[in-house]
Amino acid sequence: MPSLKPFLHPHRLAVALAVLALGIAGTALLVVLVRPQPQTFATTSADDAAFAARVEAYMLEHPEIIPRAIGVLQRREQAAATARQSEAVAAHWDSIAHDDHSPVLGNPDAAVTLTRRAGIRAMTSRASWRASSRASAKGAGSSGSAGIRE
Repeated sequence: MPSLKPFLHPHRLAVALAVLALGIAGTALLVVLVRPQPQTFATTSADDAAFAARVEAYMLEHPEIIPRAIGVLQRREQAAATARQSEAVAAHWDSIAHDDHSPVLGNPDAAVTLTRRAGIRAMTSRASWRASSRASAKGAGSSGSAGIRE
C-alpha cells in the first residue's frame, strides 16, 4: 500500500487546500456571471394587431379548424357539466339515498321485486300497461315485474 506521507506535508497540504478553495470560488463566480437572465418580451399594440391579423388570415385559409375547435369546446363544457353534476350528487348522496318519503318498501335483498307503474307518463304506454297486466294475471309474465291495477 502506498504511503500518504509525501502528501501530508504541511506546505503541500496548504497549497492543495488553497487551490481547491480557488477552484470552488471561481466556479461559483462563473455560475453567477454566466447565468442566463430571464427574458421579458414587451408587446405593443402593433405586435398584437399583427398577430391577430395572422391568426385571422390562417382561420380564413383553413376554416375546417373552426368546427374542430367548437367540438373541443363542447367536449370541455360537457365534461365540466358532468363533473358538476357528479359533485352535486356526491354532496347530497345521503339525502338522495335515504329519503324518508321514498315509495320503496320491503326487503332490498329480496329475490323478487314487484313494480307498480303509475301514471300515463310512465316509461311505458297504456297499451303495454294493459298487456303486462293481462300477462301477469295469466301468470305468463316474463319481464320480472307485474303490473297491478287498482
